[in-house]
Order: sequence, then C-alpha cells, then structure tokens
Amino acid sequence: MRAHVGPAALAIAALVAGIAVSAAVGSQATVPGIPSIYVNYNPDCTFSIAVESTAVTSSSPPGPTIPPGAYQVAVYMPNPATGYTCGAPVFELKGPGVDSVTTFPYESIIDNHVLPALQPSSTYVAQDDNAPGATAVYFTTAASGSSSSLLPTGPTTTGPTHGSTDPGVVGSDVPTLRGKLSASVTVTGAVSLDASGRAVGSLKAGVYNLVVQDADRTAGFSIRRAGGSALAVTTGPYVGTKSRRITLTAGTWSFFAQTGRARTFVVAKS
Repeated sequence: MRAHVGPAALAIAALVAGIAVSAAVGSQATVPGIPSIYVNYNPDCTFSIAVESTAVTSSSPPGPTIPPGAYQVAVYMPNPATGYTCGAPVFELKGPGVDSVTTFPYESIIDNHVLPALQPSSTYVAQDDNAPGATAVYFTTAASGSSSSLLPTGPTTTGPTHGSTDPGVVGSDVPTLRGKLSASVTVTGAVSLDASGRAVGSLKAGVYNLVVQDADRTAGFSIRRAGGSALAVTTGPYVGTKSRRITLTAGTWSFFAQTGRARTFVVAKS
C-alpha cells in the first residue's frame, strides 16, 4: 500500500522521535542509532541525495551499493522566494517494501521519518514525481550486512560533560575545517546564514568559522542542533560583528533571532 508522507503523516512520531520542521516550529532530535538518507531540494525541483557520506547520482541502476536494513530519511525543502519551477516538489523514494512520498506544503520543511527496512539485493529509486525521468537516481542494497555498519563506532556521550561551555560544539569526531559561514541580523531582526555568498540549505559536517554581523539591539543571533541547546553568538543590546568557531555535526540545525522565527538546514556527514 502506498504511504503518503507529509505533514499529516507525522502521527508516526510516536514511533519515531522524528522531525517535521517548518520555519514556524521548533525541531526535535533525529532518531538515534539509525543511519540517514539526506535529500536537499533546489529551486528547479532537482535534488541531491546521499546515504550518510555516499552520494547517490546514478541515473540508471544499479548505482552505489549500501547495506540493507533500517534507515531514516530527511527531506529538506526550503521555500524559495521565487517559488519552485515545478510548482510543488513531490519527492518519492521507492523500491521493495518502501514507497515514501514527501509533498512540499508551501513552507520550508525538513520531513524526517524512519523508512521500512530496505531489503537485501534490491534496487531503490529516488525521484521528483513532477519529472521522474529527469530526476530519478538509483542505489542498490547488498545481499548481506547491516545498515548499522554505517554508524560511528567511537565513544558517544548521552549528556553534557562536566565543564562544557560551548553547546555549539557537538562531538569531537568531525575535525575538518570547512570554511567560513556569514550570518547577519538586520535592524528589524531578520536573520540570514550564507556560505560563499549563497543561502545555506545544507552543509557538510565539520568545523566552521561563523561570523555574525548584528545590527539589532534586541534580537541577537543563535544557532542550535535539533534536540540540543542553543548557542547564542550575539545577544541584545550588542551591535557589531562577532566571530565564533563552531562544529556542526550531522543532523538538523536551525538559526534564529530572539524576536524572529527559526530557519532550518541540514548537515550531512562528511
């Protein structure tokens, strides 16, 4: 039976500590212990997709091979100022035992949910249903193995460690310096976050130099990983420029001013 995954389907959050994030609501943690499939949309209704650190780009089967088993998918659909060229994106991931659909609800979302288990020795296709022939990409699953092999094997921490002072630095297993992020807060409290002159929709995990230009005496600029504590880089009544080195780990992140709504982006494993 075809399962439509959209805002209405988020009743399954009782089963998954999943996320459906719009710009108007806060986000929760992704499901721990399950590897992720990251999907990031562009205004022309094309998308990029990666299974953890493995990019999926093959327009014909078999595509890359991944282990079978449990996965969660995070579909990021921003809300472009000029709209999508196709009207409303409809992302579909399908194959044996799986038919997951996320439809753009005319607001920025990250639809994060757990998929039915991917079967061994199977082929799966991801596509936008507005133009399946032009957007379809494929991957396959191995005959054996487990998706859990894609998860980090190092020690994990379930809570803040004693003496921790920087909630923006989560984990120590992603040390790569990625570059600069530029954030701004206007005099009216509007926030933005750019990388190389482009608005951030997705980033690779790693260390970034965050430079915030704050022109609002009351708003401030904060950034937060879903389920974590907010890191306030600037706060009122400060006006000026501040720099902060932060570590972004895989998952859903948001940035916001105290007086404005949050904006979300996805960080994929490097």
